Amino acid sequence: MITPSTVETQGDVLRLRTVSSIRTIKRTRTRGKVTAFSRKSRRRLLEKFARMGNTKSPPVFLTLTYVSNMVDSTRGKAHLRTFLERVRRKFPKSSGVWRIEYQKRGAVHFHLILFNLPFWKADDIRDAWGEIIGEENPRIRIELCHSRRKLTSYVSKYIAKVASESFVSLSNVPYPHAGRWWGVFNKSFIPMAILRIYEVLENKKAFWNLRRAIDRYYPSRRKSYAGGAMLFTQNVDEWVRYFKVLAVT
Repeated sequence: MITPSTVETQGDVLRLRTVSSIRTIKRTRTRGKVTAFSRKSRRRLLEKFARMGNTKSPPVFLTLTYVSNMVDSTRGKAHLRTFLERVRRKFPKSSGVWRIEYQKRGAVHFHLILFNLPFWKADDIRDAWGEIIGEENPRIRIELCHSRRKLTSYVSKYIAKVASESFVSLSNVPYPHAGRWWGVFNKSFIPMAILRIYEVLENKKAFWNLRRAIDRYYPSRRKSYAGGAMLFTQNVDEWVRYFKVLAVT
């Protein structure tokens, strides 16, 4: 059976897969130990948001911070897991993406984008977080993302922010951190857009002409994968129409 090349769309993602790129992905699926928020990790995070669809209610941007100078990321992530489990029990259909970050003072804090979260008083969120971390009046920040543009802005500015390669304390000792820098909460309820896949069995010329057009117009915005390519664009439908025109000419 011949594996076809494909043109795939989901949300703001256009992806071209060749037979060789599909095989390569299968061979390299296992990842090593996570020690830094790498460019690849950041790209996977941006791709996750780009593949999402519109939501009925505005996503919630939430930042959870400590009053104390908490520098233990392992303990901090344990606090975060407890908080997210509390959210899951209170709002079973809510979901989201979290990101750990170090502040300038060295303390860890967490940025979250939460979806399908019903109204929850700021004071109640603060009390819940404070109870978990054992602090009174901890710092939190809450904002609604009323548009996709605002959501994209928060993702770029906070969630996918790239910091310096090492975090140095006042004594010039790097803060150790190992493990995931971001993750997904309640994955099955993440509002992903509809995935559409167009198989290319006969007219391979149309596939490669589409690839060359992407290279020509967006050389810095696309990612190559062993012959395939991926592009983040808000004009996915226009690219699909262009591909269909190529396929019949």
